[in-house]
Amino acid sequence: LLEYANFLNEKDQSELRTWFSSCFEWLENSEDGLKAATAKDHMGLYSDIQAVALAAYTDKADKMVWYLETSIWRMRSHFTPFGEVRNLPSHSGCEKMNFYSLYGWTVLARLGQAFGRDLWKESKDNSGETLLCRATQFVVPYFLARDKCTRESISFNDQRWWGLTQKGKQHCSTLAQSPMVIPTWFPQGSQLPPKSRFAAIDTDQLGMAPFDGLGA
Repeated sequence: LLEYANFLNEKDQSELRTWFSSCFEWLENSEDGLKAATAKDHMGLYSDIQAVALAAYTDKADKMVWYLETSIWRMRSHFTPFGEVRNLPSHSGCEKMNFYSLYGWTVLARLGQAFGRDLWKESKDNSGETLLCRATQFVVPYFLARDKCTRESISFNDQRWWGLTQKGKQHCSTLAQSPMVIPTWFPQGSQLPPKSRFAAIDTDQLGMAPFDGLGA
């Protein structure tokens, strides 16, 4: 964005790409980077997101394509055939991590679309529905009014699901006209849609609050 807005001169752009190239090398080769890349939970997913973005920005098209292709394998291991998230970490609230995982896949799907690989269309079942669409239907409480995670013990901003609801309706024909309901375990006063688009913003430590609700 800074480059397209002409806020960076050529020297700044070159130095920034050099820095991100070093960051990408660290991500691929350091102990911490390899640990994240091989994680079976959301950490592995977010490692892929960083790798695709860094490869694209540093003009490493072959690696960008490789990470997008391998992310399809990760998606099949990340969700059950019914769309439930596997390997949720035990140290954090499972509703929060359900959201965090699905949100990450929508980000990676958006990156893939920019380069001709649409994860919303991958891994179809016999009915033609794709895995990411099944996951969206299962994980987002508004579609199936599923039960709350049994080990959820922390507060959670339920309105954050709204953005994922819209992404599901945009990309999944099975969800486009699907009715929505507010689960009984949502806080009293919950409504569809949220009172404002910024009502969906969460102010937790996950680092997504500045971008949530902005169409990203």
